[in-house]
Parts: sequence; C-alpha cells; structure tokens
Amino acid sequence: SPLSLFSTSTFFNLNTSTLKKNNISQPEIEGLYRRFRALDKGHKGYISADEFLSIPELSINPLAKRLERVFESVNFKEFVGFLAAFSPRASREARVRLVFAVFDSDGDGVVSRSDLELCVRQLVGASMGEEGVAAVVASALEGAMANRRKAAAAATSLPPL
Repeated sequence: SPLSLFSTSTFFNLNTSTLKKNNISQPEIEGLYRRFRALDKGHKGYISADEFLSIPELSINPLAKRLERVFESVNFKEFVGFLAAFSPRASREARVRLVFAVFDSDGDGVVSRSDLELCVRQLVGASMGEEGVAAVVASALEGAMANRRKAAAAATSLPPL
C-alpha cells in the first residue's frame, strides 16, 4: 500500500528530524499524505497552484491569489511544511516565514510599503478607498518600527555574557 511505502524514512526525505522540525507526528504525516495524493490529480508527485487552492479552507482566503504565487507547484515535503505553520504546535519561526512569504508580493525578500498596500487591498476589496489603505499601511509600518526600537533597546540593555 502507498502508506507502507510512505513509512520509510527515505520517502520524500521526511526523516525524524523533519518530523520534529515541523512538530508533526507520523500518523499526522500519513493523513497529510492521503490528502496530498487526493489533491495530486495526475499523480505527478506535486500539486499545482489550482490543485492546492482546491483545499476549501484556502480557496476562501482573501489572499488565495498570493498563496497561489507562493506555491506554484508544491511537492509533499513543501506541502507538509506549509500546513505545519497552521498547527497549534507550530513554531513562531514557521508562522513568521509563512506570513512573510505571503506578504512579500514581489519576492524580493523585503516586505515593502507597496507589498503591504497590495495585501490590504486584497483583504478589504472595494470596501476601503486609497486613503484608508494608506492609513492602515502607515499604522502597520509605525507599529513595526516601534517594535523594532523596543527590541533594539532591550538587546542593548542586556548584561554582557
């Protein structure tokens, strides 16, 4: 059966360290594998953006088009890593990486003002004008800068080792 093949540590290179890193148990991985195989209509070993977005919880997300860009074709290991970020046991780093990938609309490694504006527009649709979008983005950037200053101040106030 496919699941017995899946149980080997070589399948999709999902070994013990990968399972621990994603805080996912072997039975959860097997369930995800069944879901992945159901989504992979052509049994290609990866799922396309359209197949990926056929997951109902993702297809109704206002940022679904952003997810489509981030995950143009997803192999099983990437599928597990992506869904692991939604787990209550996910690390903060895993969640931040996912959010960053979604918000970095141009893929340049920086979440810029224009990236944020695009996200806000996609989230609110026509219910908010350009001035409202600009105000939300300005507030978000001000909050980010305040948090950055606090973190820098806390780091400089630590006693030397």
